[in-house]
Amino acid sequence: MAFLLAAQILEHCIHATHCHALLQCSLPECRHISLMGGFTPSCALARLLVDFAAAGKLQSLELVHSPCLSDSDFQGIGRIRSLIALSVVATGNVAVTHSAIWQLSALQHLEVLRWHVGDVLDQPPMPQALAHLRSLVAWCIAPALHAQLERWDDYAVLQALPMCDVWVETGL
Repeated sequence: MAFLLAAQILEHCIHATHCHALLQCSLPECRHISLMGGFTPSCALARLLVDFAAAGKLQSLELVHSPCLSDSDFQGIGRIRSLIALSVVATGNVAVTHSAIWQLSALQHLEVLRWHVGDVLDQPPMPQALAHLRSLVAWCIAPALHAQLERWDDYAVLQALPMCDVWVETGL
């Protein structure tokens, strides 16, 4: 539901299941990319992200159950300064951990962050990583992460982000 906020401002939408299909799109016209399921190795994603970082047009990126995604890919994602909405669903993917959230601190326009990463054994993200995201209005998380944050009283960082609401999403 939180993506409805960002979806209203998107002009174009691309849905693909393989990264090579996205590499053929017209980069200046792309506003939203949704990668669902498997895609080619990380190098193709990194190339795509560098192109978008240079173009500065991408406003929404959705990465859902992408087995080739790893923490290192978030360096490229963190350079896409035009991002308003980012959705990462990588539960059960041991190559993506909560530490990847540190790479997003430069996304000054990010309003919606959907973060379903790791599992119950993964360390929760350091709350300080979110403090730089001053435009954040919605942080959508999985119930397991919510439980971890409550247990360790890590929601205190949100005092620095008074406009940010936490949405605990179930049923994914």
